[in-house]
Amino acid sequence: MTVHVDRLDLAAGLLMAAADSIDGPAAATDLYGLAGLTRLTAGRISATPAPPHSIQAGTSFVEQVKAALDVLDAIDPTDGPADLALLAWHVHELHQVALNQGLS
Repeated sequence: MTVHVDRLDLAAGLLMAAADSIDGPAAATDLYGLAGLTRLTAGRISATPAPPHSIQAGTSFVEQVKAALDVLDAIDPTDGPADLALLAWHVHELHQVALNQGLS
């Protein structure tokens, strides 16, 4: 794997921020599972998630997940981990679930 680990860290950081945005005391209980799945996916992408850039802070769950997917899609498959396509598919599915749940 020759990809800069920073990209994987950024994608994981965006997913962690997305999970944080729908989790917490004021969160809807039906979103706890989605927050947990998002954290699990982030943990598989990188064990050391980076905080997202300040320009992405405060954006919605859907926007942060989409940004993470864009980061993963920008990695050349030959430069990333062997399971890069599977990781990107998981993030894509999180994005689809969020859209189906009516999150924006």
